[in-house]
This record gives sequence, C-alpha cells and structure tokens, in this order.
Amino acid sequence: MLFLAILVLSVKNLRLFILVYIALRSLITIFYKVNLVGGLSVLEFAGFIFPAIVLYHWAAKEKFKVLFPGYLRIYSLVLLWILFSNLTSIFNYGFRGLESLSSFFRILNGYSVFMVFPLIFKEQKDIDALINAFLFSTLFPLLQGLLQILFGPGILGMSTSISGGDQTDFVMYYGLYYKYDGYAWAALLGGLLLIYKISKVNSMKSASNAKSLIYIALLISFVTLASITLSRALFISLIIIMGFIFIELKRYQKIAFTIAILILIFIAGSFFQTRIKQLLQRSEYEIGVMRGEVPADYAFHGRMSLWRTSLKEFNKSPLLQRSIGTRVYVGPHSDYLQWLFSFGYVGLGLYIFLIVKIFIGCLSKMKKIKRKFSHSDSIAYGHMVIIGLILWIIEAFIHNPSYYPDYSYMIIGNAAIFLALEISSPKKMKGNLTTEFIA
Repeated sequence: MLFLAILVLSVKNLRLFILVYIALRSLITIFYKVNLVGGLSVLEFAGFIFPAIVLYHWAAKEKFKVLFPGYLRIYSLVLLWILFSNLTSIFNYGFRGLESLSSFFRILNGYSVFMVFPLIFKEQKDIDALINAFLFSTLFPLLQGLLQILFGPGILGMSTSISGGDQTDFVMYYGLYYKYDGYAWAALLGGLLLIYKISKVNSMKSASNAKSLIYIALLISFVTLASITLSRALFISLIIIMGFIFIELKRYQKIAFTIAILILIFIAGSFFQTRIKQLLQRSEYEIGVMRGEVPADYAFHGRMSLWRTSLKEFNKSPLLQRSIGTRVYVGPHSDYLQWLFSFGYVGLGLYIFLIVKIFIGCLSKMKKIKRKFSHSDSIAYGHMVIIGLILWIIEAFIHNPSYYPDYSYMIIGNAAIFLALEISSPKKMKGNLTTEFIA
C-alpha cells in the first residue's frame, strides 16, 4: 500500500514524490528480503522504478533539458559502457534474470538524480526541503541503534552476531537491515548533513542556540551509531566531518566549546570506551603489518588477501575481456576493483574520470562563490557536497559507494544542484543560495 501511494504521488508531483521517497528510503530498505513482484524484492523494485519515474518526467515535462552538456556526455558514456559490458557478459555467460542488469540500474539511479535534481530543486526552500528529507531518512536507523545500545542488541527482535578471534568477541549490531549497512549509511549521511545545518545556523546574524544544541546532540548520536558498526573507514570519515565542523565554528567559540565538552563526556562513557577498545583490537593486523610482524594479506580485515587473489584471477583473462569486463567478483570491498573486474579497464577509467570531473567542477564553483561571499548558505552547501565527494573517493578504496543508490541520491544529486548554481551579485544573493540556474 505504501508503495502504491508513492507511485500515485509520482504521477502528480515529482518534487513531492522525490522528497517522500528519500524520507522513507530507510524504511524501504528493510524490505530487502520481501518479494514484491516477479521475484524482485521491495528494495530491488524501488531501484528499478525510481529512475524510470524520474527520467520519464525529465522526458515528458522537461523535454530532456540539460544544464551541463559536458557532464551529460561523460555520464551517458559511463552508462552506455556499463550496458554494453552487461550485454557482453550475458552473451558470454548466459542471462541470469534482472541480476544481469542490476549494476546498470544501480548507476542509472545516480544518472537520473544528477540530470533531474537541479531542474526540480531550484530555490532555497526546495534545497532545504531536500536536506530535511535526507535527515529524516537517517532517523529510523538512528533510533534503532540507540535502542539497541540502551536496552540490549536483541531488543524488538533485532539481530546481532558474535565474531572475532580467540581472545576477543565483537558484538555486531544488525538491526532490521542486512548486516549493518543501514547504520553506516545513516551515520555518514547524517554527519554530512550536519555540516550544512550547523554552518547555516551559525551564519545567521542571530544564531539559534537551541538549534545548534539539537544539531550537536544529533552529531554525537551519529558518532554513537557509527561506533556499533566497528567500521574503521566510517570512523575516519566522521573524524574528517567533525574536524571540518570545528574549523567552521572557530568564530563561534561558545558553541565549539560546548561541542568539545559534550564529545569528551560521551567518549569517557563505558560503552564508547568498549567499542573503541574493540575497534583497536580489530586493527591489530594493520598494526602488525606496519611492524613487519604479520603478512600484508591480513590487513584491512583480510581484504588485502582478497584483492590480491582477485587481481591474479583477473589478470589471467584475455586482454579483450580485461578491457570490457570479466566475471571476477570482489564483493562490497572496493569500488575501484569491482569496476575494473566488472567493466574492464575502460569502465574503471570512465568511472574515475566522471567522479574527478564532478569533484573538480564543485571545487571550481566553490572558488567562484567565495570570491563574492565570505559566508553564505551556498558556501555551507558547497562544503557539504565537497566533503561528501572526498569521502566517496576515500570510501571507494574499501567499500562500494557507487553500488548503493542512497549515496548517489545524497552525494551525486546534491553535487549536481551545487554545480548548477548561478553566481549572482552580493546584493541579489543576500547570503542565500540563488534561485537562478545555468541553462
């Protein structure tokens, strides 16, 4: 019923449909095992239907309006190459249902938001509504994680597992999601969103202390949520985010001091101390590798061994296959390697070129804005986008952000909106995002 209501909504108002879909995304993802139609789960169906609806509106109502032709060409080339690689794989190894085209549809989600978001979210109020929808989507996993911390990992039937070696067992909190992906995603996106929220509040002439404290509490909550995943990459990402927020708040010493005191109190707590201890114990292999005491294969929770084995298998394939794509699978353990294995040298080159092009474009846009404004909502928004892209590039070494539509919606979608900003005169802009976009 929920899905039908969202589909009906999409016909009448694309902006509202996107906002509702983004806000409810964390609820949709818990149905990853529930079949909806034709053997597709609710989550898989959503991944197919969302870009179809968005691109249909782009064709029917926007008449394929393009704000940045250069990005369109490279993104379209990436998409066409993935489709070609998928079809080649089907020809060589046989058709395995829609699974054979799943990577195409994953990237299509990012393509659709990159092309359409700037056409839909044109004004300050639209962008704020989108940010609020993303923030709302993080609250359900956040609430689950906090409940598990406060009342035990198995509350309300939520699942956990014990993993580790002879000396230490680690409690892994899964909630209602597959593994802890939902928690990691919510913590990372929540931290990014708070860059914009905190910077925006403190750029006002009369900063709201109440709002600042709420956002500070949320930031600490997201760090807490990250701690139950025991993800070292996630912790590094959040440290980068918090460091940036502190730099942004250097003019607001009282608020920065409040954040520092609250974080110190939180870190001193027994739960966080336990998780940090376990996090360091999980890193013993990396420490041993750096000391020369442990073979490098054990580093990154065994990923080094997996990467080396997969690369050996990949290199055994003929050059043509290595250029187009092979069946070597490395799993959700490296975006760059998975693009290399699945879409060949050409696919990996196109992927890196696209992400770097978007990143450089956003940096260039930020420089232009900073020439006219010392502090504004557009600068806060740009900081969120640029840090998000930096974290994407870093996470792609050991995770697969491009394979998760949620990361594309948030990082790629907002990057497109930021790239489309028209730089107006200070009098016209008045410290807000502009309402005009480059055609």
